[in-house]
Amino acid sequence: MSVVLNIDPINKRVNLVNGVSFNMLGIYSEVMDWCKSIIGIAFETPIRAVGKIELRPGVFTDIIYVLMDGWKLGLYPGTYQVTITGTTVTDDGTLRTYQDPSSQIEVTFDVATSAVIISQPPEAMLDEAIVDHQTVGSVGEATAKAEKYSKLAFVK
Repeated sequence: MSVVLNIDPINKRVNLVNGVSFNMLGIYSEVMDWCKSIIGIAFETPIRAVGKIELRPGVFTDIIYVLMDGWKLGLYPGTYQVTITGTTVTDDGTLRTYQDPSSQIEVTFDVATSAVIISQPPEAMLDEAIVDHQTVGSVGEATAKAEKYSKLAFVK
């Protein structure tokens, strides 16, 4: 089901259909399809998605949707409450939505703030001692050096 009513590149609005609940992933997908169209290709991309940075194997950050260069989410005229799910910001710190001046729309953005675990470590890894993993990477190397120097200082 389409969530984008239309895209207005002149007024820089991604106008949403009449509804009370939207997911930014769906909006973003439709906007990217428009960007690849004959009309959309002539304009700058309205929304950028950043994130999914790997924190450790199988753990990633959330996606953050950035409304670029003054683009807004246009809300259907009326008086109602709407929820938009997905971490959404603007690149210039302005409002994320546009509503007709005669409208009274209460907008709630549900912000995702926790990383998602995509996979679990193998069972064998769970049984290993933590000390076996403290010598890998810059933190592990620093820990190993600190232990080495503390032992040398103690011996002297």
